[in-house]
This record gives sequence, structure tokens and C-alpha cells, in this order.
Amino acid sequence: MPIDLPTRDTVPLPKPSGQFNMKYFNLEKPIEFKGTASTDPLSFRHYDPEEKVMGKSLKEHLRFAACYWHNFAWEGSDIFGAPAFTRPWAAQNFSDPMDQARAKADAAFEMFACLQVPFYCFHDVDARPEGESVAESDSNLRAIADTPAVLPRCPTG
Repeated sequence: MPIDLPTRDTVPLPKPSGQFNMKYFNLEKPIEFKGTASTDPLSFRHYDPEEKVMGKSLKEHLRFAACYWHNFAWEGSDIFGAPAFTRPWAAQNFSDPMDQARAKADAAFEMFACLQVPFYCFHDVDARPEGESVAESDSNLRAIADTPAVLPRCPTG
């Protein structure tokens, strides 16, 4: 049974709630606009999502999305060698590939909330380990879609 995912657009993320529980990135609140005079390295200096341009807010004009693979699945390997990124959600830190996929989802959706990125895009192989069959791969994706970090954001069929 295939998973019904949106085909024309990315999946919108809700705004973070008042409770901001950071497990990987150790931030107390989402990154915010603070203006060009800000010395806070974790602030937006030029992008104010509420600023109006031609009757629309910048967040309406600029529909940012994060790419799951580039930011959370790629381990930094290239033609010169092995993975260069040491990440807590990396495969070498887990004996069970599904535990690793859940940790990666937790980290990804935590970062999306930190950045207040309203959309994300992914390939199914970015989010779940390959199974021994198509049915097992589909089951793995469904299990990841049911992960608490993903569940409120990723509609499944």
C-alpha cells in the first residue's frame, strides 16, 4: 500500500509551540529576526518574515524549504574519502538502522523548528533504511512517518 504524500509542494510545518525541547542543537528558542545591528550569531539580520513587501509578508514571498538529504543524510564523503561529518545521528552510532533513522528525523525536525523553516523536501530513502523488499522499505517509511518528530508534519495515507 503506497504512502500518500503531497506531490506538488512540500509539507508545511507548524510553528514551534511554547515548549522548545532541544536534544541536538541546544537552543532555548527558535532563531529570530533581530535586525542588522544584532551581534547574535544565531539571529536573522536581514530576513524579517513579517516585513511586508507589495502587500505580502516576506514569509509569503519566500517559501523556504530545507532539504533532508543535504542537511541530515549526507555524511560528507566525496571522491577523496570517507565521511567527514561527525553527527550524533550518524549510522555508525547505531546498531539498529531504524533507531538511526528515528534519531535523524528527530535532529532534522528539531533544526527545521530552530530555523523556522516552513517546508521540507525529501526522498523516501533519506528518511528510512532500505528493506529486504519493497514492502519492508514501505513499512520502514511508515514507521518513520509515525515518529513523534515527524507525525504532526508528515501526512500519511
